Amino acid sequence: MPALKINKDKTIAVFDIEEEILKPLNQGYLREAVARLDGLIDKVIEAKINQKLKCREARSIIRLVGKSRSSLMPIIAHKLHIISKGDKEKIEKFKSFRNIILHNALGEIELGAKRNVKDINEYIRHEVNKGIKLLKELVNK
Repeated sequence: MPALKINKDKTIAVFDIEEEILKPLNQGYLREAVARLDGLIDKVIEAKINQKLKCREARSIIRLVGKSRSSLMPIIAHKLHIISKGDKEKIEKFKSFRNIILHNALGEIELGAKRNVKDINEYIRHEVNKGIKLLKELVNK
């Protein structure tokens, strides 16, 4: 099911949550689903910031920050009053989860031990579903 949002400035965000995130998740490619979701969250935040900024140079800087895969984007979006403090914290929590899963060879095991989780695959699915909900909220801001 593609997500489509046309904002008052005619900016369009289109992506297919089913194809991009849920398909790899349901096929057992948990890390792929997490990585794709993370990328979509980053793109939505960057687009929201660029909508707010009027200066071309500022938008160029935001593109560079976005390409650097920096964790600054949620902070910038919060400082520009694009997202709330709660949204920023949800994004940071997802990024922390993402880091454990994607950047640690034993990420799933570490998560299971830290969170006392019996079924790590189910836990990851739950976190991805929370991330999808967050993504939809960001699109609709």
